[in-house]
Amino acid sequence: MLIAALGAVEVLALDALSFFFFAACLHGLPDERPARARDGGSYGIREGLRFLRTSAPITVTTLMFASFNVGLGALLVVLPIYATTILDGTATLYAALTSALLAGDLIGSFIVGAIAWRWPLGRSIAAAQTAVGVAFLPMLLEPETAATLALLFLSGLLTSPLTIWAQTLRMRLIPPELRGRVFSLLRTTMQAAEPIGGALGGAVIAGGGLLVALWGIATAIGAPGLVGLAHPVLAPAQETETSATTTDP
Repeated sequence: MLIAALGAVEVLALDALSFFFFAACLHGLPDERPARARDGGSYGIREGLRFLRTSAPITVTTLMFASFNVGLGALLVVLPIYATTILDGTATLYAALTSALLAGDLIGSFIVGAIAWRWPLGRSIAAAQTAVGVAFLPMLLEPETAATLALLFLSGLLTSPLTIWAQTLRMRLIPPELRGRVFSLLRTTMQAAEPIGGALGGAVIAGGGLLVALWGIATAIGAPGLVGLAHPVLAPAQETETSATTTDP
């Protein structure tokens, strides 16, 4: 809507300005670092890597999410082509497709936040990720526009709890003094996967076609969920273990 009202360049400018607002908000927050960090000491990247080597639930879920982001990156390349070649739409339809996906994600986040979730988080993450992969499969049948919008909304709805549950699991297992280093490693690993997925998606479309790329997206997203459902490190008992600090004296 903003592009239609203001223009694409102006919307990019507004997007850039919004980050200054976020930075100002962060600047106003109080310093909540541990005393060691405030006094000049800090935990290095080595301690973060050491923790990841010893915390199998965190490692497994991170790899699952990285694979998910590979599929998501490919989807961002597939959707505009799908909108124009399969659905014979324009930029307006592409905007509707992406909006349906994100609307499902937003609404699902509110729903998950209102529910007292009682099932094991590791298994719940794996089940939801598997369901997202399955939800993309009907797009291989090239459904009509309304059905495609519904499928993308459902995919977003199923995606919404993943980050919420994963962050809860991480906060349970990562010692407070290591969270900065460990979270930076996790985010780097997961976010780097999205542009890789975009590049792979483009290559697959060029070499095998759009439907082959959709198969790849469903597999990259759903297959790790199936592995997670069967993997013993995501058993309920692993979520309640208290992780000892693994830093040097």
